[in-house]
Amino acid sequence: MRARNNKIVLLLLTYVVMVVAKCITLILPAKYTYDNSRIVSMVNHDGLMPSWTGSYETTANVFRHINILQFQTLLEWSLSLGIILTTLTASLIFINCNLDFYQEIFWLCCIGLLNIYVFNIGKDSIQFLFFFIALILSITNTPVPIKITLISVLFFIEAVYFRQYFIIISLFLIAIASITYYISRTRKNTGLFSYIAIILVVVYAFLILSSFIAPEQYEEVTNAREGVNKDREDSTDAATLISNLIPGNTLISELINYPINAVRMLIPLELLLKGLSYAPFVFFQLLVTIYFIHCTKILFTHLIFNDKYLISYIIFLSFILTSFFFEPDFGSWVRHEIAAFPVFQYLFFSKYCKDIFKRKTD
Repeated sequence: MRARNNKIVLLLLTYVVMVVAKCITLILPAKYTYDNSRIVSMVNHDGLMPSWTGSYETTANVFRHINILQFQTLLEWSLSLGIILTTLTASLIFINCNLDFYQEIFWLCCIGLLNIYVFNIGKDSIQFLFFFIALILSITNTPVPIKITLISVLFFIEAVYFRQYFIIISLFLIAIASITYYISRTRKNTGLFSYIAIILVVVYAFLILSSFIAPEQYEEVTNAREGVNKDREDSTDAATLISNLIPGNTLISELINYPINAVRMLIPLELLLKGLSYAPFVFFQLLVTIYFIHCTKILFTHLIFNDKYLISYIIFLSFILTSFFFEPDFGSWVRHEIAAFPVFQYLFFSKYCKDIFKRKTD
């Protein structure tokens, strides 16, 4: 009874945070909703902002077809999608175990970020739904190879119509699933650092092979961050740039920069040097990293036997490995990472992550 009451309280707080987050979006600078405003303009055909082709056009067409209530403003889209997608997200409360205090705080942080960054008209809300479908596929009782195949196809569709880099996620998903399941099933004595080394070899193999087999696509991946940031170095709108510490776009520099940027993105303490206003984002990311490392550790102490959790873990790992290539700034990183909430919540709000802070202090 107490567990049920706790979940009901968390459900109510979820909607309170949603309202607060939507109020915050009303006072944020225009740069936070620039893409959203463009898509609203494209849906309305009002010419207030120049129309873009490609994935923006596809996104606008999707929302134009579902606009049965004839929404005209960004606020209408933000509120309606906030209510609908928050309700969809809130249903997960009753699937997860009874959360501890830190998990509840983390849950509410996620709800706030989702309603600020994701639950609005744009590609991020579509990406959220793709990850939600991936979650559904991962928790079905179908054989693992079929699950991996279906999720890979799902991400390929996302890559074709919305975000091209999902093709890399799809490739990593297949490779890492093969490696992780081999280690898990054979009970190989693989420690955390050994597994990280294996994954890094997979990433390096991808970079090296793609540089020879598909040089044009390799250039797109390795130059993505620099291409976005080259005109933003002195901009006040880009205080959180993730610029490569090793200059150049050679294969060697990319191999060196990749693990450096991975650590910077997972442990973004450098943001605190740019102002205390970034502390909430640092807090959020540190919680994500702590929970993710904990899941990795228990994965290789063989405490996780459930295929559903393993697949969710592999999906999220494939996503962040891909993100390390190109995310141009910490704001974009948080925006895209929180859109993967359906997958990582299945891990972080499970029994495997409950009371991990309590055990460390007892």
